[in-house]
Amino acid sequence: ETFLEEHSNTDATPYLFNGKELDEETGLYYYGARYYDPKVSIWASVDPLAEKMPYSSPYSYCLGNPIGMVDVDGLYPIYIVTRSYAPFKTFGPSNAWHGDGRGHSLNRNASYRSWVGITHDTETRRTSATGGVSRSYATDGSKDAYSRTLVENRSNGKNIDIHSAGRNEAQTGSWDIDQFTKLSANIEGNVKKDHILNVSGTISGDDFPNQESMIYDSKGNTLWLGNFETSGDRQSGPVTDLPRENESDVQINVNVRISVDKNGVFQGVMQKGKDGKDTMISIGDWNKKFKSDENK
Repeated sequence: ETFLEEHSNTDATPYLFNGKELDEETGLYYYGARYYDPKVSIWASVDPLAEKMPYSSPYSYCLGNPIGMVDVDGLYPIYIVTRSYAPFKTFGPSNAWHGDGRGHSLNRNASYRSWVGITHDTETRRTSATGGVSRSYATDGSKDAYSRTLVENRSNGKNIDIHSAGRNEAQTGSWDIDQFTKLSANIEGNVKKDHILNVSGTISGDDFPNQESMIYDSKGNTLWLGNFETSGDRQSGPVTDLPRENESDVQINVNVRISVDKNGVFQGVMQKGKDGKDTMISIGDWNKKFKSDENK
């Protein structure tokens, strides 16, 4: 009788979905704060910080928006979107490509050329990021493709450092639109009580096409971090302005102090008056300081 022993050179890893550890006995993923059930796409227990988001189900994953948000461990996060867009209806050599045909906008559903959604937990200081997908198509209908934004996450602690790059997948040899979101998120006061969220840093990269960056809370309150309008030529810009990453070229400077309540909801923006004292202005008044389609 012959006995054969089977061997495998493949190591099984318990770290699967979102890089989280799978508990084989329960079939749940461990996120640090609680367990996630992939079969029904909900958490197996209440969010330990549920009191900060009374308007959302404490069992929901990513506030019911897994496409635009990533919940790194089930705790209270902030969200940042940095994107580029072509303000022209058509652009590129011979105006051969459809643009986005819009101005700066806080509408998170507005079209774009490249997009990165960033989730930062102000308590654990963990950052995750995901790239969007846009449609690239020629005006004569000859070329059409979906273009994904690639993301490099270089963040560390309170320092958010994300490189996002998106190109026209319908055009062979097209250059990436590079954006570098480099921000520092600092808490003034006790994060479990009313406090100030100070976000500062830069958005750098290519100077074509337009760029914009915004921050919002779990309730959807959205504030401008800043925006940039290109001076590049609508036809030659994609060819002449994009070959390098241009990481050192700052297009947007960011410095905002947001008043946040104990539930993690944005209340307004703090600004110093002539007497040196802090005064809070409304989110609407802050956003009016920036050129956008909403302010026409």
